[in-house]
Amino acid sequence: CVSKIVGEAGRFQMGEGGDVLLKRPGEKRHIIVVMFNPFVAESELSPGVHFMNTRKGQEEAMMVCEDGTMQPMRPTVLSPHKFIERGLKFDGVEQITHRMDGTFKVKFKGQDINLEPALDVEVEPVTDGKQIEPKIDLKQDGTLEYAVQNEMELLRFKLRIRQ
Repeated sequence: CVSKIVGEAGRFQMGEGGDVLLKRPGEKRHIIVVMFNPFVAESELSPGVHFMNTRKGQEEAMMVCEDGTMQPMRPTVLSPHKFIERGLKFDGVEQITHRMDGTFKVKFKGQDINLEPALDVEVEPVTDGKQIEPKIDLKQDGTLEYAVQNEMELLRFKLRIRQ
């Protein structure tokens, strides 16, 4: 099902932490990184990837196959283990857990904080064979931005901070 959804020009890449990169050229969201929900259900939607917001304001997607089955997907980041390694270097961060729904639980100065990745991924080409180290920045809008290199592209992920 996945190979038909991404098409001949696209691709999918399985990560070590359950993260799956879907590259779908020609689509508005041509690169997404998700965690698949293990539950499969029937759907009357057309085959493809469908996007929606939950009641909690969280983003979610569904992959609908040609046989009418559907599997929910939640956004996450590429290479969550690199995100955790980088995040543990911040003062006050005691622990980071990557959850099966794609989110992260961070223990910061004794308090639990939740990080929710967005579905939208910014993509920049990497030129001259450079190797860019993963990076986490706190943005002015109160979100985190995680940048990680995947082959010759730099992927930027936005994560909402929730208490």
